Amino acid sequence: YRWLLSRHLVEKVRDRLSEMVSGTEVFAAFYRALGARIGARVELNDPELEEPELISLGDDVEVHHARFGTAAILDGELVLGRVDIASRCRVLPRAMLVMGTEL
Repeated sequence: YRWLLSRHLVEKVRDRLSEMVSGTEVFAAFYRALGARIGARVELNDPELEEPELISLGDDVEVHHARFGTAAILDGELVLGRVDIASRCRVLPRAMLVMGTEL
């Protein structure tokens, strides 16, 4: 239950912060503080990064209203997986990147 509680708390903070600083370096700093590996000049426009510590974004990446699915409950077990995006990639709106995705 700790995982679910922390996920909901981060989601609430993210939603509020997104209204004010989406697309700025502050939003990237927020996710870095939560453990995401984020390169230089990354633009985050209201992404949903479920477990930031499992996400890696290279330099000059753009993410626009996409969802990163790094967790699932399968057969009653919590399964976690990484999402790794290399430098100079662009993730467009409504994209869903699931665990194991590498671009």
